[in-house]
Order: sequence, then C-alpha cells, then structure tokens
Amino acid sequence: MSVMSVRVDDEKRRLLKAIASLEDKTIGSLVGELIEAYIERNRQKLEREGKNSRNEKAATMTFEELALKVKANSRGKRWKREELYRV
Repeated sequence: MSVMSVRVDDEKRRLLKAIASLEDKTIGSLVGELIEAYIERNRQKLEREGKNSRNEKAATMTFEELALKVKANSRGKRWKREELYRV
C-alpha cells in the first residue's frame, strides 16, 4: 500500500475526523471507503469508454490501463502503458 497526501480544507478535515471518531474508524479508513464508493460509481464510465475504443478491447485492458487511456483521451493525447507504472 502506498501513501498519498491530499490537501483538505481545515473545516472539512475537522468534520471528517469527528465523523470517523463517531463511527470508531480512522480518517484513513473513512477516506478509503469514500474512494472505493467513487470508483464503483464511475467504473461503468471507464468500461464504456474501453468498449467504444476501436483499437483495443476492454477485456484485454486492466482497470488501471483503462483509466489512464480515458485520462489521456480527455487531454487529446495518446496513452502509453509505461506511464501507468511511473511514480
């Protein structure tokens, strides 16, 4: 598992900390749940984009590769598989 820094408004951070405390969770676990829910809500968008692609089939692409492709397409660039593994 890797570490990710996120800037959050002080008021929102305070509220997240209070909610996490009430639910007997850490802020990290609460944010993890929120991220998982967001990914699930948007997974279909990525899968649809992959199916619409003429050059590659979505079934041969990982979810991460599909996300990278969608990001590159939104910027008008070609995506490179190697960029997925760049830190």
